Amino acid sequence: MLIRDAGFIMSQPAVGTFSGEGNKFTGTFVAQKNVVQLNGIFSQAVMPFTVPVATVMYKKLSDFKGEYDIEIASPGFVGETTIDITFVNDSSVKLPLTGILATPLRERQVVSGFGTFILIPTP
Repeated sequence: MLIRDAGFIMSQPAVGTFSGEGNKFTGTFVAQKNVVQLNGIFSQAVMPFTVPVATVMYKKLSDFKGEYDIEIASPGFVGETTIDITFVNDSSVKLPLTGILATPLRERQVVSGFGTFILIPTP
């Protein structure tokens, strides 16, 4: 699904899974039949969580390359029932990640940190 505005591609979804525990998180997504891996570190420990259907919105496949910080201008969070984290790189490319937790957490946790996106092209 592409979202268009005046003929320009605004954003499109990469869908997959996302999980974390302690200071680590990982995700695997599919974008235009390519696999995207995300691995990273939270600056603070979080309760274990799993998002069985997570979505990352992106504009072009090349956005899935390199290190991104978790945006602090609009704080990301995990819990109680959802996740909402925006990753931003040095070029100001933003990749918002959202989803519903498989099991609710007892509280919402604001998160910061960084992650690395790796695009694995389809052969």
